[in-house]
Amino acid sequence: MLSADARVLLDRACNADGPLELEGTPAEADRIATVLRHASVDELGERGLWNVLFAAGELSRRVDVYRAHELFLGATSLVERAGQEAIAGSPRAVTVEMAFDFFFARARHPLVPLRARDIVDALARLIAHGTRSARRAAIHGLGHLIEHGGTQAWVHDAVAQLDGLVAAGGDIELTRYAEEARTGMLR
Repeated sequence: MLSADARVLLDRACNADGPLELEGTPAEADRIATVLRHASVDELGERGLWNVLFAAGELSRRVDVYRAHELFLGATSLVERAGQEAIAGSPRAVTVEMAFDFFFARARHPLVPLRARDIVDALARLIAHGTRSARRAAIHGLGHLIEHGGTQAWVHDAVAQLDGLVAAGGDIELTRYAEEARTGMLR
């Protein structure tokens, strides 16, 4: 499934000591999106998982909105897959939970004004159907969107997703985390 170029990028991500040095070209974004969607979690390992998610978040600020959206959707796919194998508190779980921080922790992400409802819907699907780590990642992402969203209409959709999780109760820790995210006060 991975092209030769995507395989080279995957190898770089798995072996880099720090963040990948990227030029921000459309071709590079396409390769990262391919790795996000198709590389196996085991093949990525802990370092590769962190590096490709971080690279996707960084690149999503420097490419056109269509590629930024593909990077986000690829990250969502990888979070879903990696979350299935993450043990709470493990390095993999922590990386999964921070995935959308790489995208939305800073204000004014260029994808948000144009695709906010798509983003909220994708994160809502992770909350509804994801593993615990994937759900925490989605809650974290929604929290940053709320934090930077101001009075935009889609912010109400994000808050509603968290309200539903809080109302459902169940997992007390996730409920508390959703309450914090709802107010934009992530820890």
